[in-house]
Amino acid sequence: PRNRLNIVTKSAMVKAVKSIPYVLNIDADLTTPAGQLPVIQQWKAIINRALAVNSRIIFMDEPTSSLTHEEVNELFKSIEHLRSAGKAIVYVSHRMEEVFRVADRVTVIRDARKVGTAEVAGMEPQQLYKMMLGRELRDIYPQKNKVQDTVLLEVNNLSRDNILHNVSFKLHAGEILGIAGLVGSGRTVLAHLIFGAMRKDGGEIKVNGKVAAFSNPMEAIEHKIALVPEDRRKQGLILSMDSKKNITLASLKKLLHGSFLPILSRHKEKNVAHQYYERTKVKASGLNQCVADLSGGNQQKVVLSKWLCSEAHVLIFDEPTRGIDVGAKFEIYTLMNELVERGMSIMMISSELPEVLGMSDRVYVMSDGEITGELDIEDADQEAIMRLATVN
Repeated sequence: PRNRLNIVTKSAMVKAVKSIPYVLNIDADLTTPAGQLPVIQQWKAIINRALAVNSRIIFMDEPTSSLTHEEVNELFKSIEHLRSAGKAIVYVSHRMEEVFRVADRVTVIRDARKVGTAEVAGMEPQQLYKMMLGRELRDIYPQKNKVQDTVLLEVNNLSRDNILHNVSFKLHAGEILGIAGLVGSGRTVLAHLIFGAMRKDGGEIKVNGKVAAFSNPMEAIEHKIALVPEDRRKQGLILSMDSKKNITLASLKKLLHGSFLPILSRHKEKNVAHQYYERTKVKASGLNQCVADLSGGNQQKVVLSKWLCSEAHVLIFDEPTRGIDVGAKFEIYTLMNELVERGMSIMMISSELPEVLGMSDRVYVMSDGEITGELDIEDADQEAIMRLATVN
């Protein structure tokens, strides 16, 4: 919309947006830059843009990967609104519960080939798993190992501004410690404080029984602590680099040769990267493939390979299986189990309660920056976790 001087006018644009048929309410000032909107409102803006050109068919590719539980429900209401308006939707997702909730029919693609199409009504989840994996998925969570008495990581009264308040816990060798809680409960802040990516205001961190006063990620890495972040694309990888360089990024010292003027050995880099590339079963065209072109599950494997290469003893996983399919999930779970079997420790932050219950040996629940309870896995269930997650 332009005025007589051929200048685009915001008021005319807003008026045009409000006239779009079946518009979804964005609940925000329409002149606000899209980057400043919450994710659910960004999704609504994208859907409205499709409606603005009177689209009859709308493709949604992993629309819930960055949404909270409440936002997912809101998106599903929007989808029902579109269906009632006669729109056709192709919904791409790896989340089984979403497929059964929104779809009429499902088509499965595996290794770039169509496996088959089936009606969702009357279909069992195991049938869909088998189509996706090419085999039965009897138990997605591997058998747990014995937790050792040795404490690898101890956190005492860790605090940060008004976000985290006197958080304390111990993490044993061979243990997967689940950290549950709602979005905004302080789980990710806790992970970043332990990893040195944020400044703490109080408290102490002990590694192998000794106080570790580190203030940045480099020092945390030297203490054998690693973080697999929630947003792997922004914080876990350098997308413009290939798998080889990403895998060896935190372990460059072991790739140097020469004493007077050490330089990076490309031969060592390739050999070391290949070792962990094979160990985590990354599916790609090779070590030289740019990680930006890999699937979410294989990107996560590259991040994990990087920390295995660094020989970390304590691994912090923040939403370890977000945005990856069920087959890659099983592979990640198996790798996690293998690591703790070798005596490593894992602190796992997850919003998926079945994942927390299936993988953890113990569970801490957080709410408003505090630990509100500890549960042995034998006593933990979704109801008990949610009760503690909503204490404050």
